[in-house]
Amino acid sequence: MRQVAFWLTLVIPALAVICGVWFGNFPLGVPREWEWDRITPTGPISLTFVVPLAAGLLYIGFVWLGVQRIRVCRRAELAAWLGGLCICGFTWLWIAQESAPERYQLSKTVWVLFFRGSSGYYSEAVGPARDLRTYLANYEDKMAEGDVLHIGTHPPGLVIVFRELLDACEALPMVTDFVIATEPDSVRESFAWFQQTARHAKNPLPRPDRAVLWLATLLLQASVVLTIVPLYGLLRRTVSRRASWLAVTFWPTVPALAVFIPKSDCLYPLLAIGFVWLWLTGLSHRSRVLCFLSGMTLWASLVLSLAFLPVLLFTFLATIGNQLWRGGCPAVEPTAKVAHPLHFSVGKKIWQAVRSVFPSAAWAAAGFCVPCIVVLWRLKLNLFAVWWLNFHNHAEFYERYPRTFWKWLLVNPVEFAVAAGIALALLAVWSLLRQIQVRENQTRDEAWAWLLTIGLLWLTCKNMGEVARLWIILMPFLVWIAGPLFDGPVGRPSDTLPRFEQQREFPAWNLLGRRGWMAALALQLVTTAAIVTRVTGFHYP
Repeated sequence: MRQVAFWLTLVIPALAVICGVWFGNFPLGVPREWEWDRITPTGPISLTFVVPLAAGLLYIGFVWLGVQRIRVCRRAELAAWLGGLCICGFTWLWIAQESAPERYQLSKTVWVLFFRGSSGYYSEAVGPARDLRTYLANYEDKMAEGDVLHIGTHPPGLVIVFRELLDACEALPMVTDFVIATEPDSVRESFAWFQQTARHAKNPLPRPDRAVLWLATLLLQASVVLTIVPLYGLLRRTVSRRASWLAVTFWPTVPALAVFIPKSDCLYPLLAIGFVWLWLTGLSHRSRVLCFLSGMTLWASLVLSLAFLPVLLFTFLATIGNQLWRGGCPAVEPTAKVAHPLHFSVGKKIWQAVRSVFPSAAWAAAGFCVPCIVVLWRLKLNLFAVWWLNFHNHAEFYERYPRTFWKWLLVNPVEFAVAAGIALALLAVWSLLRQIQVRENQTRDEAWAWLLTIGLLWLTCKNMGEVARLWIILMPFLVWIAGPLFDGPVGRPSDTLPRFEQQREFPAWNLLGRRGWMAALALQLVTTAAIVTRVTGFHYP
């Protein structure tokens, strides 16, 4: 009965999402405030799904082969399996996007990255930021103008990236030619149509600029799948190799990734998970180098976007939880002179925890502050002032474009679950419930930290609309949280137990089974294929 109940809670919502996406006509958002557009299908369902489903079966096959070897292989072979998973994930995302109707395939690169309404970073790079040093020196004044859209709410990192890519392609014609040669037919046709528009008939898009638009998409999609590496590292801190492998294979199947590439939001998970992995690993090993690198990673992340602030909050909460309940000193025996022994014990434990973290935090702070000082000294750019203005401009957005609080309070969690993949979301919820119930659990503090972080985002409605895109940075944490489903209690990794003990010790593995996780992964793949062929994340010009 437990197995039947589990499958009903997993399969029925997934099928409801797939049918609702393909056959429903209800609004995808809140009418007259923000809605995602539906794509009109151009062919029968059977033909639309043939190629992505075949790619999905090959992806599951590769995952299955990895399960057979991941437990016993050496580090070099493990690295090869993770590299192969990155390649398979890149291929799956490519095929999933190409299965959408025309204009919504990888061809969306042209419209999303070129036009200022979709992002604006390329437009800044080819215009005002051509003299990058002067542009950055005046960036604080530019933010003070009060733009509440893309440029005004972001630090200059993305503009710098596009400017550097343009300089590289202009200086290296061979790179430009190679990048253009890798364009698929859909992208070539999109560029051809784009060149015929009234604006560019007399002023064609230069070849380096064309190469940069496509290169940015390739690099972004590569960063998406490379998130697998630090995510696997985080999982391995608390669960076995097999559990880490099974969990991390869900990441490339997240529907929001296939829908929103090439938006910069898809880049952020790599930096976010990389920062968390560097910090937690550096803290546990007392590694000054890793802590310093975590600070530099956080700095680079915040130069791109303030979307990393929730990740910083999560890391702070997880660190406090780890140090207080695992790394902190035991309660001190009260003496007769202490009026409030409980307060003394808790205060002593907090002080011990803070003192144990302080050296690592100091190195991380150095890794963050040193580049801030260098940028201020060499480029005359006060990043702290820019971040404050970005935050103020973002708050001003909802003053100019008001939204209904209670409506988005209801819509946001549903949109987030669908965008992450209903199968992955349900597995994460089930894992959260189990981890909260188990006292001796190595991931319990991280689960609580994630719940508090996303709960604050949800209840304060800091994002009223577009959470399917804006909360992509939080989606890899669902994979991390779901990891213990495939493993056992602390100190009893499933890799070391015979099968009959696995069935007894690990109720999640008993319910999912070898076929079960394949079916859950298949549901995730089918959901992604259904969403990417019927929903677009962009309002085309």
